[in-house]
Amino acid sequence: MNRNGWRATLIGVSRYTNPELPDIPAAANNVADLAELLTAPTGGALAADHCTVLHDPSDAVPVGAAIRAAAKQASDVLILYYAGHGVLDSRGQLHLALPASNRDHIEWNGIPFDRLRREFSVSPARARILILDCCFSGRAFEAMSATSTLVEGQVDIHGTYTIASSARNEPSEAPEGHRHTAFTAALLDAARDTSRTLDQLYVELDRNLFRKGYPRPHRRSVDIAGGLRLFIPPVHRPPIAGIATMPSIETDVSHRAELESWYRAAEGGDTDAMYNLAVMFDKTRNFDDAVAWYQRAAESGHPDAMHNLAIRLRYRGQVPEAATWWQRAGHRTPQGPSEKLRGPVVLGQSRSAESEARSEDVPPRELSTSRRVMLISLGRWVDDSASWDETPWGGSIHTRSGHGFFDGMADSQLLDSARVFWKFNPESPRWRDIEYAVVAHAGITRAVIRIDRYIGPFEGRYGLQGRLVDDPELTAELVGKTVPRRQNPITTWN
Repeated sequence: MNRNGWRATLIGVSRYTNPELPDIPAAANNVADLAELLTAPTGGALAADHCTVLHDPSDAVPVGAAIRAAAKQASDVLILYYAGHGVLDSRGQLHLALPASNRDHIEWNGIPFDRLRREFSVSPARARILILDCCFSGRAFEAMSATSTLVEGQVDIHGTYTIASSARNEPSEAPEGHRHTAFTAALLDAARDTSRTLDQLYVELDRNLFRKGYPRPHRRSVDIAGGLRLFIPPVHRPPIAGIATMPSIETDVSHRAELESWYRAAEGGDTDAMYNLAVMFDKTRNFDDAVAWYQRAAESGHPDAMHNLAIRLRYRGQVPEAATWWQRAGHRTPQGPSEKLRGPVVLGQSRSAESEARSEDVPPRELSTSRRVMLISLGRWVDDSASWDETPWGGSIHTRSGHGFFDGMADSQLLDSARVFWKFNPESPRWRDIEYAVVAHAGITRAVIRIDRYIGPFEGRYGLQGRLVDDPELTAELVGKTVPRRQNPITTWN
């Protein structure tokens, strides 16, 4: 609801007195630009006094004081970022170097990581985010040594999400003359989409570094979901503790009862109810409440809420955020000034069924089969890149160069376009026991996928793992058929 319980401490050490620890000029820009993003109204929106920046601190005292204060005050999220040299002592323990640090006496003139760990462990924060960009070589590409990265087991604290710039025995790099180190440049680039979660940030960060030939980062998550958003601006959310908190709306008794029903359903997580509340608030010119409820429903995957939220954000001048939600709603062309808001939906009625009921030009169905299949409707090809992480489900990090459909596309591209994460629940009776997915474009089925298994959830969405079917009989049965043109990209088809 707000970020009063968030605290951030950003430490950047760019100048060193010991010649064995070369200067890292980019570290100063790292912390300055990261702080600007965390405190910007269109970014993290932290209060300026809740984000402490330490540039070339003189010794360990101000660093320790800042970390301890942030750890004590953070009730929701604690963020610690360090850019500089990481040095291991004779026992293999990590220390964060300061301007006057010396390798031979790092225990006395650096910040022992174990001390930082203790501050983390006693913080009341529910989530602790640690980002280490440790660097200690001074060639044409200043290297961040593997000895500067995390030692196994040093950050096993409940509720901690750690991202390190490199793995043990692998250097990371900071191009000489560039504004940022390679790792932080990729992090800031990934954060340009402020809606990204920690997991999504990491996937994009990893993709950016890998694409440019830099060593890949590593992460460690201990009892914390990667769904936290560091940089998206907080929004006011209407209280939902009970019906008594519902704002007064001028309406008749029957509509009042309907509103109360929507509130109860919204409290239980019904996205259609959240969306309907937003529509009602919109119609009665309670625009702040409307935007808040559109936001909640959109974040839960409601396409109509994404559509309406994009329009309202555009009216408010929040153009980048509006464009993001417009695209996520499934639109392939930019939002125009004459776009119309969508109306309420019937609770419990599927989105695809409702879209069919509204459509006046649904082509006839010609599916001559008794199979129940998943229908995936792809739009026109959009040439953008994306990555997703299937490691929680036994896969790996996958990347693709675009999504959608075009004639003559490779089988791998078609499969990647179809297997991205969709809003459905494979455990519900509607989706259970479906063996095949039919891929459609422009109202015509194009291919069949044999579903091996579902993976997820990923932010409430599921993906599928499978392979394209080349069975002649099954292909003749399902491919080349006319299908309803739906707004919803995925549904079941009897």
